[in-house]
Amino acid sequence: MAHLNISGISVSQSSMRKTVNGKPEFEVVISNGGICSQSSLKLSCRGFNTVEAVDSKLFRTDGGDPFVVNDNQPVYKDQSIKFKYAWDSQCVLSPSASKLNCY
Repeated sequence: MAHLNISGISVSQSSMRKTVNGKPEFEVVISNGGICSQSSLKLSCRGFNTVEAVDSKLFRTDGGDPFVVNDNQPVYKDQSIKFKYAWDSQCVLSPSASKLNCY
């Protein structure tokens, strides 16, 4: 059964101390520390932009904010999704929705 939840999802960012097209690069790690997998995970990040290509299966817009994580596929317990982007400053990324999959 799937329930709307974002419990256990954490998002961290760190500077890579590198530039891409003159913009600082950041690495994002999205982790599921919960006991169940979560699918259809969405992150809110108003104003997100990047000069560095991001794999659209990992993180993409769905016509604006919020953004789709892992192509809407499950993020399993203890799994992390990582991607990098480069822009003038970090964008605040926060979990906004997911479907909790406990079987």
